[in-house]
Amino acid sequence: MKLKSNEQTSKLTLDGRIVQLEKQLRWLQGEFQNLMNLKQKNETTISDLKLQNKTLIDNTNELKNNVKAQQRQTKLLHVALTKAKHYQTDLVNLQATLGDQRSRIQKGSVEIPSLMYSPFLPIGDQQVSLHTVQGDGAQRLPFAQIETRNDK
Repeated sequence: MKLKSNEQTSKLTLDGRIVQLEKQLRWLQGEFQNLMNLKQKNETTISDLKLQNKTLIDNTNELKNNVKAQQRQTKLLHVALTKAKHYQTDLVNLQATLGDQRSRIQKGSVEIPSLMYSPFLPIGDQQVSLHTVQGDGAQRLPFAQIETRNDK
């Protein structure tokens, strides 16, 4: 009897051990499934992040190229602006020089009006001829000189 009882106890212990191992196996299988799901989610996340990283790198390279192009454009515009300012300065200087020359010409020249008829001579004896006078050596301006004909 003792033998049967020992045998029975060992069977119960063995059955208890089997039940406990089966429980542990089910738990481990559940954990394995959870870990596989987590692994799948992580792989999806990693592939999404790699795609985002590639997109960001491409965008960064494009922006760098745009910045370089804008810097070149800025340099060209700066050079053009410098040239325009230089031309503007030259034009202002040229206008000032022309204004000075114009004022010197106007001050140095005397314009005598052209008279078709002199109030002091009879009408038939008048002949109008144009001559030039030089004032200050700047410019020759025409003026009329009245000459009389002596046909008599």
